[in-house]
Amino acid sequence: MPGYPVDVGTISRAPTVPSLDGTHLTWLLDQYITACYARLDRRHTVVGYEIRLRYFTRWWGEVGPSCGWLLHSHDLETFEHWLREVRSSHSGERLAYNTRNDVFRRLSTALRWAYDHGYVNRDYTSWLPKADGAAPKRKAIGVPALERLLHAGAGSTHPHRDQAMLAMMMGMGLRRAEVRCLEVRCLVFSEDGSGYANVVGKKTAANPSGANCRSSGRATEAIAVQPGAVA
Repeated sequence: MPGYPVDVGTISRAPTVPSLDGTHLTWLLDQYITACYARLDRRHTVVGYEIRLRYFTRWWGEVGPSCGWLLHSHDLETFEHWLREVRSSHSGERLAYNTRNDVFRRLSTALRWAYDHGYVNRDYTSWLPKADGAAPKRKAIGVPALERLLHAGAGSTHPHRDQAMLAMMMGMGLRRAEVRCLEVRCLVFSEDGSGYANVVGKKTAANPSGANCRSSGRATEAIAVQPGAVA
């Protein structure tokens, strides 16, 4: 219209496509893992991170040369589709949703770490797609199944140890890793056979160190042992 400034948009027939030079991307993820080993005192946790990131480095090693080692956001969509077809080396089945979702969680954390520490000049976490699917709905097993599990533990090569570990997971709601980290000094028993365990759990906002604590909180709570729970 006459008298008004004109702001005319344009269409680019060759738009700029953001990319990341991924020549040293595997090296970058190795730096992240090294930093995790130096920062975290629970080595098996970092091993889990490394295993998850290995899926990505394996895929990138296969497709990187064909795209000149330039990574684009749409390439990560391709990676998500590729991950759906990967089969577990243990079960032979396709990777479960929780596993695939954790791969993207670890990759997001690593890319954010790289940005925060100056390894890359922008935050690339927004490029990461979500894992296809949804977490499965879990249903608690009944008492008869728990009894069968305890009975099966009696037939192992270390029956007393294995049954005690199973009983603590069942009776106290402990995670497998939490039971594995328990030491005798963490268990306190009363004369009537009851007691509690000081548990080292995941780091949380309430307990940043993840250290033993008698305060409330799922990861560090002193969880009661019912009489007869460990037989």
